[in-house]
Amino acid sequence: GATEALNRSSPTGNFGFNATYGLTSNLTLDATYNPDFSQVEADAGQIAVNERFALYFPEKRPFFLEGMDVFSMPRRLVYTRSIGNPVGAAKLSGKIGEFSVAYVGALDDVSGSSSDPIVNLLRVKRDVGESSTVGMVYTDRSVFGESFNRVAGADARLVFARRYTLELLASASADGVSGGSTQWGSLVTARFARAG
Repeated sequence: GATEALNRSSPTGNFGFNATYGLTSNLTLDATYNPDFSQVEADAGQIAVNERFALYFPEKRPFFLEGMDVFSMPRRLVYTRSIGNPVGAAKLSGKIGEFSVAYVGALDDVSGSSSDPIVNLLRVKRDVGESSTVGMVYTDRSVFGESFNRVAGADARLVFARRYTLELLASASADGVSGGSTQWGSLVTARFARAG
């Protein structure tokens, strides 16, 4: 009978790292390069019936989950899953004085693209009184010299007499091509609730 030759190839690997550094007792800086998300739980399947709206997948990657509760708002203006394949990322989260802050900066590797987008997400929130908060948010996804998408907003959650809650959010977005036209959008929401 015929014998088959044993083929051997050299092993290959990629370098990556994660680092966490406590700047103060309340403020943490996280950094990652070439992160490995292979052990993250798989997303549940979704069927795209209406192509006019993007599918939403919950964030499950540990780097983006820790300290991200500051980004919670009446509407979802921050979607970290849009950073699909980060080459490198940095995250700052915690408290500076009376303000809760969260910042994420990432270089996203988009296959088939001539240049990769840079993503910046910033959220600042402050407690007012016993249970009320006010805050602002800014997001930016830019491919230098090509296109950009930016969102800025402000929100408030006001609690009266421990039973009444008023949630307010106002935001504006700009989506455009460098040197070309820009499309503008806005969102204003208000919600009043009574507990009891």
